[in-house]
Amino acid sequence: MDETKNHPTPQDIIRNIDIFKDFDNETIDEKIRIARMKAIKDGVDKDALNTAVSAYARHLLLVTYFASNGGITSATTLGQSFQNVDLTKSDPFLDEYNQISSDFGNSGQWKGLFL
Repeated sequence: MDETKNHPTPQDIIRNIDIFKDFDNETIDEKIRIARMKAIKDGVDKDALNTAVSAYARHLLLVTYFASNGGITSATTLGQSFQNVDLTKSDPFLDEYNQISSDFGNSGQWKGLFL
């Protein structure tokens, strides 16, 4: 991600992630806006801001994708089973955001020295 740009574009967010390709630009832009507010509130350095925004926007899209598909992680019908990957228990995009926020933001925590 080019940190010198003003903000990530919808194309930056969806990259090669197939499950996001059906989202329209308006929805993706809304998630980018929300993610930017979150990253700024968490005090993410400007040098890491776009990367954090991208990760959190992808997290929001993943939640939306999952919710729009009924939130079903597995089903059994007539003896046939189907298992979706359950990203509600381990969201790689949220994990990435949390790591960036921890490394480059204040995350609501004081990181100074106590004497």
